[in-house]
Amino acid sequence: MFSGTFSGLLIVGNLKPIGLSYGAAKVYATIAISMFAIGNSLGRIIWGRIMDSHGGKKTITTALLVMAVVVVLVLVLSSNSLLFIIVALLVGFGFSANFVLFATEVTHIYGIENLNNIYPSVHLSYGVAEIIGPIIGGKLFDINGSYDLAIIIATSISAIGAVAYITIRSRNKNQHTI
Repeated sequence: MFSGTFSGLLIVGNLKPIGLSYGAAKVYATIAISMFAIGNSLGRIIWGRIMDSHGGKKTITTALLVMAVVVVLVLVLSSNSLLFIIVALLVGFGFSANFVLFATEVTHIYGIENLNNIYPSVHLSYGVAEIIGPIIGGKLFDINGSYDLAIIIATSISAIGAVAYITIRSRNKNQHTI
């Protein structure tokens, strides 16, 4: 959960300045914030449907890889104002997966009766990401004058999260570990 939320929060916490720094028009950089929220809302429904069809392991892995791809698109497409708002929608979509998939997966692995005991520990990673993601993005901009490194780090963390999730779930098929 940390991997997906860190990336999304780094971007949304700096979304308007990211757009402006890459040359998106001010109005589009502002609209991008609403587009992120729309993607976040729609994504929760769509990711839930995907998980119902394909199960947790495949869907969580896919969601983390989607997040890595859409975050790198911020770097590649943000100089075009229209593409920037579309990318913001996609980042919101990728970010939303975390809130549907991990709670469902914890329930599938541990049972609904244990969700209230286990999920707070998983959700704590969101709190950590919420604190450090936007700050790291802003600090790296302050140091480098660019969001390039922050976006590369966010992309990498999502990709590493996907690999780590696959590894942990494969190694612990018969154990209760997320």
